[in-house]
Amino acid sequence: MTKIITKNNKKIIMIIGSGHVGSTLLDKTLGSHSKCFSLGEIVNFSNELKREKTLCGCGAWLKDCLFWNNIINKIESSKKISFRNKPDNFQTKFHLSYRDVISHKFFLFLSMLLFGKKYKVNNISEIISNTNELYQTVFQESKADVLIDSSKNLLRALILESNIKKFDFFLCILLEMAGEFYILI
Repeated sequence: MTKIITKNNKKIIMIIGSGHVGSTLLDKTLGSHSKCFSLGEIVNFSNELKREKTLCGCGAWLKDCLFWNNIINKIESSKKISFRNKPDNFQTKFHLSYRDVISHKFFLFLSMLLFGKKYKVNNISEIISNTNELYQTVFQESKADVLIDSSKNLLRALILESNIKKFDFFLCILLEMAGEFYILI
């Protein structure tokens, strides 16, 4: 068995891919290990809080789930914000429109990724901070060593990996080409 040597004891596996390539199956399979915790597509956390009928992996409605209610309480207390009833107060999703990509904002993102420059593009610093807080709180509450984030977005994964140094990130890219599926780690 191969042992991966890392600088941190907490790891985040980011599952990247388009829809219908097996990302949910891989997420659930890895997340079933006793040292792992599946976040699902945590990038949609705020949107899921808005919905009345979102099921948690434990089988409870998200709004009634003891685990996620505890996470929300801790984050609200730590960040001194309220987002249970106003999920938009806690965003974890980067919003890059087509106009952003063809404008200078895309190049600011690229510079930040490649050269570590800190630019204020939309609310990127806040999104990184919120995601970091969410990861830390889930690590504490779940007692897991590995979080599985199947948010699927490569740009988001690269931005988080280059800005959150407390954890080791591993990218798992799922590809489908000519009816065959490939996993790149």
